[in-house]
Amino acid sequence: MRALFDEEKIMRTHIASERREASRVAAEKMLRDGKITVDEISEYFTNLSEGDIQEIEKELFQTI
Repeated sequence: MRALFDEEKIMRTHIASERREASRVAAEKMLRDGKITVDEISEYFTNLSEGDIQEIEKELFQTI
């Protein structure tokens, strides 16, 4: 029974991670295309943390 719970928890964690990564990719694309500003990321992508947003900003502006 415990193994089943652990597998379910692992799967939920994996799914959440995949969703966050998809949001991150979408936010980066929208920023590059000028559709949103860095300040608007948290408004449209609520599953991204402030740390995620800071990383996106740092990576994006290093390449410009």
